[in-house]
Amino acid sequence: LKDMFNPFLTRLIFLSDTAGALGLLGTVWGMFLVFAKGTPDQGEVLSGMGIALATTIIGLVISIILNSLTTVVSNMFDRHLDIITQMANIFQERMMREEKTQPPTPLPVAIPVSSDIATTTVPAGAELPKYKPTPAPVSTDQPEEEKPTVQTPTISFGPPAKIVVLSGEYQNGVVNNPLPEPILIEVQDKNGQPLPDRRVTFIAEDGAGTFSNDDRIQKKLTNEEGQAEAQLVLGKKAGEKAITIVVDNGNHGLETSIFITAKPTPPKQFVEVKGNYQTGEIGKRLQEPFTVAVLDEYDNPIPNYEVLFQLQKGSGKFQDSQNARYTALTNERGIAEAFFVLGKERGAREIEAEAKRVQPAKISFEAFAI
Repeated sequence: LKDMFNPFLTRLIFLSDTAGALGLLGTVWGMFLVFAKGTPDQGEVLSGMGIALATTIIGLVISIILNSLTTVVSNMFDRHLDIITQMANIFQERMMREEKTQPPTPLPVAIPVSSDIATTTVPAGAELPKYKPTPAPVSTDQPEEEKPTVQTPTISFGPPAKIVVLSGEYQNGVVNNPLPEPILIEVQDKNGQPLPDRRVTFIAEDGAGTFSNDDRIQKKLTNEEGQAEAQLVLGKKAGEKAITIVVDNGNHGLETSIFITAKPTPPKQFVEVKGNYQTGEIGKRLQEPFTVAVLDEYDNPIPNYEVLFQLQKGSGKFQDSQNARYTALTNERGIAEAFFVLGKERGAREIEAEAKRVQPAKISFEAFAI
């Protein structure tokens, strides 16, 4: 429906823009007629201005009508899609409720039993009955002894009781990139038996990223081995992220969470935070430190990155190094700072902060001693 509607909406928007442009063209044409002859009389001026105003009014009216029509039609279409989505969700919930009410299909297990034993349902985890053959009656009419009939008793699975994470937990990845390996889980009943065809929902917390369906929620069915997997593409924000896994067990739902870490890309930005253009008394420390930040291309902080502060002009020293140079490491927020003590002379000071392999590589601070 979206693919069918979008070309129609694009044509409406184009016609609306074109109407406004034609109104502007008429205005320019009317003004041209007024001034083209150099010395127009009053009649020519009125005629040209009339054309300009008339075309402008017509273009604006058509543009307003088309814009209003576009908005109304777009809203109606969005409401139509919302109704379809709601009906699909209701249909899905009904199917899930019907699935819960239907007993699980027992799996056949073939064991040899005598022909006089009826078919038996063996509970999960129970021992299978031992085979005790019944001697066949001797008959002179049969050249060979009849073979015992093989029956196939069945066993059934219990409801989901456990989610086992097979791989993908506690892994690290780079922001805006897929995780190195998919998240793989197995659904089991209380006896550790893998459960096939169970609905599993993977939910990434807001900002963690999206799955292969370009959504932060993805639903899968377990395979014959009771396993399901999902591949996550990390978002643009670094940090620890949570992925919730939910399995419908017919009651209240079975749920577990795993955690992954999104790491920043290589350092790219070097920015000034605070401390520039301060004024202080000679011989005393400035009130605020010179503060900078090192970030990646998505504004994620880069911790433990080396920043060199050094005095370029004037006198003074850094409080932590007691000389004109001081090397600081960025903290978890990507921040590096240096407190500066002014020298004994009045006037301006220039301090430079430098970090390698970032842009810009250097940031200048100024201070003034009074």
